[in-house]
Amino acid sequence: MNSEYLLKAYNQFERIGLTQAGCQKVASPDLVKFVSKTEVGSCVVYSDIRADVLDEKIKAEIEYFKQLKLSFKWHTLSTDTPNNLGESLLVHGFKAEEPAALMVLDLNSVQSEDTKLIDTSICISVSDKQGIKDAISVQKKVWGGDCLAQEAHLIRLKEESPEQIHIYVIYQDNQPVSSAWLMCHPNSPFGSIWAGNTLADYRGRGFYSALLLKRIQDAKAKGLKYLCIHASKMSQPIVAKQGFEFIAESRSYLYTPAVALL
Repeated sequence: MNSEYLLKAYNQFERIGLTQAGCQKVASPDLVKFVSKTEVGSCVVYSDIRADVLDEKIKAEIEYFKQLKLSFKWHTLSTDTPNNLGESLLVHGFKAEEPAALMVLDLNSVQSEDTKLIDTSICISVSDKQGIKDAISVQKKVWGGDCLAQEAHLIRLKEESPEQIHIYVIYQDNQPVSSAWLMCHPNSPFGSIWAGNTLADYRGRGFYSALLLKRIQDAKAKGLKYLCIHASKMSQPIVAKQGFEFIAESRSYLYTPAVALL
């Protein structure tokens, strides 16, 4: 794959041209942001800011979301400019999340026989509130916290734009033990895969690989050209075996105004 072409396409379709259900999009030539109706989901999804006005722009975004009493994330890629963007965000009070690898799979390279190597029938597609609660319960047990805001966000997204998100759960011993989801944004050739977590007692049984392959199958069936993931260090070798290729490092930075904590 041509990494430069893919990166340009990713920026255009998954950042600049992105639409998100339940969010107001605010775009300018050097920055695209989304303002959520709830406490989860607000973010700067793309920026291409001149170095000499970077501090001014960051302060403006902080003030914008502070007035709305909303936390927000600033999503970055290692190829974004200026190259000191991450450092500047930290100076202004953002908290860096763990870096990940933006990796992309050309779905045209996936052969039908490749999608039959693992049994994906254990991956149950859920769309009702209970199913989504089951999916979130796995994330809650893996990462901690109540995850109520994320749960409400997914339920609202599934209700408002059911074709934009596809949620999968694996059940064992009468309980949800692994979950993941696939996002498909309108008019984009990319799909993106998220979560993919398994309870500790059920790891090593191939559930992550089954969920990964299920999402590859469904993305291909929907006619998408590419599938992307922000892969952790643990996930990178697994998705690489399925043909995903590294494009850039991704990292998000969280800003929580004091007023949002009240």
